[in-house]
Amino acid sequence: MIVMDFASTVLKSAKDLKQLKNIALEYKNEKPIFVIAGISKINQILTEICNLVLQTSEKAYLSKVELIKTKSLIIGLNLIPKNSPQQELLVQEITQLIHDLKSFLKNIHLLKQLSSDQKDYLKAYSSKISVIIVKHYFDYHKISTTTYSSEDLLTTDSQCTNKSINLSRKKTKSKLKNYNTSKKTLLISSGLSKDEKESLQKCKNTSAIIACLLNSAKLILWTPSTLINQANLKLCPDSNTNKVISFNEAQEIMNLHINGHLYIKNITTAQNCKIPTFLQNINSPNTGSTKILCEDNLSPHTIKGVYSKKNISLLTIQNNPVTSFSSSKLRLSSFINNEEIRYYYLSSSKNYTNLALNTKDSAIFNQYLKTYKNYSLEKNYCLISIIGIGLSGNYKILQTIIEKLRKAKIEVKSMQQTFPQISLNLIVKEIDHDLAIKTLYTNLFKQNAN
Repeated sequence: MIVMDFASTVLKSAKDLKQLKNIALEYKNEKPIFVIAGISKINQILTEICNLVLQTSEKAYLSKVELIKTKSLIIGLNLIPKNSPQQELLVQEITQLIHDLKSFLKNIHLLKQLSSDQKDYLKAYSSKISVIIVKHYFDYHKISTTTYSSEDLLTTDSQCTNKSINLSRKKTKSKLKNYNTSKKTLLISSGLSKDEKESLQKCKNTSAIIACLLNSAKLILWTPSTLINQANLKLCPDSNTNKVISFNEAQEIMNLHINGHLYIKNITTAQNCKIPTFLQNINSPNTGSTKILCEDNLSPHTIKGVYSKKNISLLTIQNNPVTSFSSSKLRLSSFINNEEIRYYYLSSSKNYTNLALNTKDSAIFNQYLKTYKNYSLEKNYCLISIIGIGLSGNYKILQTIIEKLRKAKIEVKSMQQTFPQISLNLIVKEIDHDLAIKTLYTNLFKQNAN
């Protein structure tokens, strides 16, 4: 039995959902359990609805609900041919789910209250939509399925930690007792569980808890992009897949992705139960998987890859000479946490504090920056991270990186090596992104291989 986690970062379109069918066929003899998150675009709309449902007019949030229905049906109808029984059932079930969503939102709108639990329940509709689409798509291709909602299976403590596993073991095993002898693929919507008092709450490690409950042979976390390769496959087509990486290396790599912390939560929970955990690229499922070693184990003393993030802005603030630079950094950190802003590194010197963040979040800082006289916010940058235990104490590699980029006429705007010295973050102009990746890959991997 294998548990597979499909986060919203890998479910962006009908093309991604098609990959699930190929994966189900590839692993059909290993009794796969698919834990499926919401489609990222649907997640975004549900987040917008959370802000609109408390407003005076119903029109604003109802139009967004109709948009969810339209997008869901477009994705589903792109996968399932017209006039098939599966398409008719898909339309019926999506329509019913949208009706339930409207009723739920109407009560919130009337009461003008939206609790955190209700917000989690609202966002879980995205996962339920994904499961409906996948179920009928699989059925059309003669892949038999059984479906569950995570809240029907999991009873956890208030923190949804691995300590809660025993609380739900008996209940979950009784529901799934026939699965070992079944030939069906199990589909579970992720994201919610029940506590001991039967109230719903967000669960960030659904797939890992399921894997532990059923003593799964392994947990596979399907990832976007080239998360497990040495470099971007489009720019470096001969880039190899890493066979193993350490827990700390995995954490650094995933920090480049918006939901990286969700992957880490799953990895930690699974490894606490001694479930082997792997990363695999959903866009290239045949390139092999990467095993994540336990937290206290070290991978080979090498560099694992060159990873990047575009659409980065660089904020530089001149510190107040009256206050210490550490207090400026602390104040900025507090603001970032309160606003839930995603950033990639934060560094300070005596005179300046630097922050790299997504360009789309830069506008949030306008109010905060009014308290400063001297600052700059520069756009059109990208973040490039070189990650691997091989960086630790290896000043020769650091020198090579700087020299080769300078020779390629690539200006490094800012640089930071993180503790415990397994990643080096560089800020370069976005126009230099492709050349920087190719330059680093050639000098850190390709030449060494030759």
